Amino acid sequence: MGFCLPLVRLHDAKMRAEAPIDDSAVVDDLFDFLKGQKDTTTASEAPAPTAFRDLPAPRPSENGAAGDIIMGVPQAPEDNEDLSEYKFQKFAATYFQGAYSHQYSKKPLKHSLLPLQTQGDQLVSPETLHLLLGQLITLLITK
Repeated sequence: MGFCLPLVRLHDAKMRAEAPIDDSAVVDDLFDFLKGQKDTTTASEAPAPTAFRDLPAPRPSENGAAGDIIMGVPQAPEDNEDLSEYKFQKFAATYFQGAYSHQYSKKPLKHSLLPLQTQGDQLVSPETLHLLLGQLITLLITK
């Protein structure tokens, strides 16, 4: 009967491995050592590191909250503009340089479609575009 105990342990281990994992129990097990610590100070109440002690303490804002607490991000008003009038064909005819249009062309670009600010941008853009498209095609072919 001496071999029965290892079989029972093996069976128990197999059952634990197949059992569903409770995430909260795993987290509780990992941070169980923190339960003994009774620290009631929050991050804003904790003493500042010595390097920052000469800085002024945060002042409460108008609503009484501390200066380091952000209550929320103001949302920008929504634009309910009708976008049906905007067409890529019109954009291309208005802003593209040279004889390029909105249609696909097999010819390589000799210069950028949109005007670039600096001469450095103008020199780099065709090479960068060529390299990126070459890498993209290579990735697509190899997959």
